[in-house]
Amino acid sequence: MKTKDLDYFCALVENRNYTMVAQQFLVSQPAITQAIQRLEREFDAKLVVQDRVHQQTKITRLGLLLYKNAKLIMHQINVTHREIDNAKQVKIKFGLPPILGRICFPKVAGELLQKGLLQQLDIIENGSNQLTKDVENGDVDIALLASTLPIQNDKLDAIQLDTRPFSIVVSPASALANLKQVSFQELAEQKFISLTEKYIHHRAFMNYCSYADVKPAIIYRTPDISWIKGLIAANLGVAFLVKDVINEHDGLICLEITDHILDAFNISLVMRTGYIPSDLEMEVINCLLKLKVVHK
Repeated sequence: MKTKDLDYFCALVENRNYTMVAQQFLVSQPAITQAIQRLEREFDAKLVVQDRVHQQTKITRLGLLLYKNAKLIMHQINVTHREIDNAKQVKIKFGLPPILGRICFPKVAGELLQKGLLQQLDIIENGSNQLTKDVENGDVDIALLASTLPIQNDKLDAIQLDTRPFSIVVSPASALANLKQVSFQELAEQKFISLTEKYIHHRAFMNYCSYADVKPAIIYRTPDISWIKGLIAANLGVAFLVKDVINEHDGLICLEITDHILDAFNISLVMRTGYIPSDLEMEVINCLLKLKVVHK
């Protein structure tokens, strides 16, 4: 069976038009017809029916079953191509969200550098939501990811390394600055400066708001944490951030959130399910596993 035949068949199911499929793949229409016929012989089943009266291409139930599985097969083939292409390269495709690049990766960067491994990393920076898709699709092989809950995904093997709390970050000039703790109900009238939706902070923030049944205003969104810190320092608003991104030199105040919900800033080491790391990648993985914190 030719994998290209499955490509043609999936396109036919989606377009229901032989001419469009032929144009999409820059082949002749008879080539598409022959591919469908080969698949029908392979599976000993009628997959496509031409309704001459209504001039429609109809997909049989057996054809739809093949389509469902063919999409999975083609996805896995594409991922395999990427894995093999990546394996031919010296560099390791490593996903790292900017926040984790600030708060935990520096703890192992020295060892990686000393062992000559840091230079082998092709670091792809993005939010955890996008990097999750990149790992699933084979564009990234190993990643540190953040999630609001421990990762449970059939497509990923995840090792949880740490869990950190979210906090409310305010300026010393804020009316909230004298507080040590705050509930989300007390924040209903506050103006928030937020990270964009590619960060997990957005989902956690919405969950906290839903739990407290409040809808505080988000006056500005940005992917730049330094920019958020600057706006907070100017007392233009408050922010919902993982506590660790704030350091003593920022001159900002972190307030503990008293609402007790499950969402937290979980840090995990992630690979595709069934991915086979190279010896070099295993060295990197063993370094990253040293970030694992045992909570008593």
